[in-house]
Amino acid sequence: MKREDRNLVLVTLVMFLLFMFLIVGCAKDTETVYEVYQPILSPTVRPVPKASFNYVGCFTDSSARALPAFLIMSGATVESCIAIATEEGYKYAGVQYGTQCFAGDTLGYTQVPDSECNMYCDSDSLEICGGTWLNSIYQIN
Repeated sequence: MKREDRNLVLVTLVMFLLFMFLIVGCAKDTETVYEVYQPILSPTVRPVPKASFNYVGCFTDSSARALPAFLIMSGATVESCIAIATEEGYKYAGVQYGTQCFAGDTLGYTQVPDSECNMYCDSDSLEICGGTWLNSIYQIN
């Protein structure tokens, strides 16, 4: 074997060993980082308070909000709205416009026929979530 051929084989072998060292070294470092940070990434589960509630009716609203606490901007359901309102200590929870949740300690403005609250919840099409400027209001017991 010529000296040039031996040098080429030696260079190839060294490059292969360096490549393997990098792969094994990186994989080891990735596992170590994952193990170190894994507990930080674990989710914290908060229990949702159970609430007893009664449907009160469909009430008008305005920009001066009948239920002043804006709790959920989008994706509300009757259950999620009542759960958060209960956790925050409010007496009433109201879902509006198919997606929003409001709460307060006094009822809304004017009660209207329930048929006017006719928007299904975006997150649960089996529930009614108020209407345009209309709250489906629930009393939390």
